[in-house]
Amino acid sequence: MTEGQSLRVYAPGDTIEMTIEMQHQMHVNAVHAIFQHVNDDQAIMILEDSQEGYHEPLGGMEKRTEWRPEGIVPVTQVSGEYELHTIELRTAADNTIMVPTKSHLADRPPEDLRFQVIEEPTGKPTFTTVALN
Repeated sequence: MTEGQSLRVYAPGDTIEMTIEMQHQMHVNAVHAIFQHVNDDQAIMILEDSQEGYHEPLGGMEKRTEWRPEGIVPVTQVSGEYELHTIELRTAADNTIMVPTKSHLADRPPEDLRFQVIEEPTGKPTFTTVALN
């Protein structure tokens, strides 16, 4: 997303998807991206991925892995703007590692890690085809 572009907008029922690529040594079983409402600390949206994607050994214990967390916006989600707050890693030894993104992703533009949730649109649909098959 470049400067001047607006945030991505999602409504209830929409799927939010993202990509996280990281280098690590431990075996990671799951990745959760935790987004927090910018005006309400209690409102969060969690994108989850427990299916390891692209995996590249880098030598020794080091490896690079790509994860694709996603989540469906529930009807009860508080509308407003959300920003990536924490990336949570779950390891094979059942450890949880919380990585605050403000300190680890400081070089990223803030809009790139934000989105907006709106209430479900209530406008009437326009039918383009209605036919018996």
